[in-house]
Formats: sequence, C-alpha cells, structure tokens
Amino acid sequence: MIYTSAIFMSAMVFLSVAFLCLDEQNIRLLGAENGAIENATAAGFALVAAIAFIVALKTRAEAWGLFSFFMALACLREMDMHRAFTSDSFLKLRFYSGDVAPMGEKVAGSLVIVLIAACAYRLIRYHFKGWIADVLKFEETALAVFLAVGSLGFAKILDSLKRLAPSLKEFHQENSYSMSLVEETFELAAVCMFLCVCLLWFKTNRSSHRE
Repeated sequence: MIYTSAIFMSAMVFLSVAFLCLDEQNIRLLGAENGAIENATAAGFALVAAIAFIVALKTRAEAWGLFSFFMALACLREMDMHRAFTSDSFLKLRFYSGDVAPMGEKVAGSLVIVLIAACAYRLIRYHFKGWIADVLKFEETALAVFLAVGSLGFAKILDSLKRLAPSLKEFHQENSYSMSLVEETFELAAVCMFLCVCLLWFKTNRSSHRE
C-alpha cells in the first residue's frame, strides 16, 4: 500500500508542477500520442509482461500467465498495434459489421477477440472471486492490482469522455491537451502499480525462502 500510495502522490505532484510551470505547447508534447509518457507506458507494460511471464514459468500459476498475457496486450494496445496491420482497429464493432476491412482481416481479428475473451473468462471464472476476497482483506498485492486497474479505468474514462458525455464535448475540446496529459499520467501510474505487484511477489518469495 505504501508503494502504490507513493506512486499516486507522485502522479499528483507531477501534474500539479506540469500545469503550474509548463506552457500549453509543452503540455501538449507531454500528453501527445507517441509522446514520452505514452512510450514509457508501453515500455512499462512490456516490462511487467516479461516479469510476470518469468514468474508464471517459475510458479506454474495460471493467474500469472493470464496477468502476463493482458499486460502484453496492453503494451500492444498502447503501441496502436490493434490497427497497425489492418484497415482499422479490429477492436471496433464497425470493423466487422461494415465494408471497412476485407474478410481475411475480419477472420484474423475475430480469432484474436476469441483468444482475449477466453483468457478473460478464465481470469474471471477461476481467479476473480479470490482476488476480491484478498482486496477485502486489504492484502497488499491485491490492493495494488485494484488501484492499478482503477487508475487505468479512470484514464480510459477520460479518453472516452466525449462519447460517454456528449454534453462535455466542448469542455473536452477546450482542454484537450490537459486532459490528454492527465490520461497519459494515470496510465503510466497504473503501469508503475502493476510493476509493484511483481516486486511484491519477489519480496514475499524472498521472505518465505529466508524462513
């Protein structure tokens, strides 16, 4: 809890300093697509995915394997790989319902969606209940995951604010650079929290070996 609290406070301090000390151009550069923060977030997701994969191999635990899969998926999503090799994003419904993409792309996209759905099902079916129980017990690793998911969810809500709340569209347009910076900052904070999950496992594992 100490680590995640420190990350959250660091994000708040960073945003405060940025909005107080930087001009609009620098704020735009920091929060831009493919900017420094977004690239750091993608690299962070890749690092967490790699560490989680190593832990999964070491422990043979499905939860860690699924965690690695979704972190790798988040990394690819952050790098816009969901539309890098197709006519449009294969995560959008219109990709399959319209004439945007050829049939081959639709089939490939459908297979990826099925894989994601299957992994999500196993995560929810076999691990979600235990995770919630650990959160309610204020178990440190479970809380770190909870806060990381919350931070990531908040960032995605900001990103979708124009669609979720059309009445705020004008506000979003007037403050788009600032909103982008807040979104990218919270995504990076989520990555740091996910990294804490891995570090907490190593810390716990080291302590159990010493005993």
